[in-house]
Amino acid sequence: MAGREFCYSLEIVSVTPVMKTLGLPDQGTSWIWVASPIFGLLFGPFIGSFSDRCTSPLGRRRPFIITLCILAMVGMSLLTFAPHLASAFQLEDRVALGFAIVGSQLMDWGLDSTETPLRAYTLDCIQSSDDQTSAFNIQTLLTGLGGGFGYVMAGYFGIDKREELYYIALVFFLLSLIFTP
Repeated sequence: MAGREFCYSLEIVSVTPVMKTLGLPDQGTSWIWVASPIFGLLFGPFIGSFSDRCTSPLGRRRPFIITLCILAMVGMSLLTFAPHLASAFQLEDRVALGFAIVGSQLMDWGLDSTETPLRAYTLDCIQSSDDQTSAFNIQTLLTGLGGGFGYVMAGYFGIDKREELYYIALVFFLLSLIFTP
């Protein structure tokens, strides 16, 4: 959860400035932020239901956690490198904005949607209700530390160095995913 929240904090800090830099009008930023919760509302219950019935060798929750994290990383990549992708393929600036919008939605929805399987995974792994309370307290602490660290890094590097932040976030996110037993 720490890596997820780290990426979340970077998203919150960077999406609107990146979109405005790429030419999105002020009214458009509201639509960027409202789309992902709508997707979550529509698809979130299905993810929970499917993960409850999953019979993968990786377990019930891991396939969903891994898939959603990959989706978030693809989105983070598109958001970060949208201008470079458009110029590499000699496409218009509108295409860079399109890449960034798709990237922000994939990132936001992927990060949002991992919360339910991660919490359910904690409950699956810990049987005792006292231990579950302790596990959720630790999870909450790590979530706060990850988010705080992300905001500090965003403040230190600034929006102009979003590529450097991307690589830091990618490593932090992957390490937190790998260390989830």
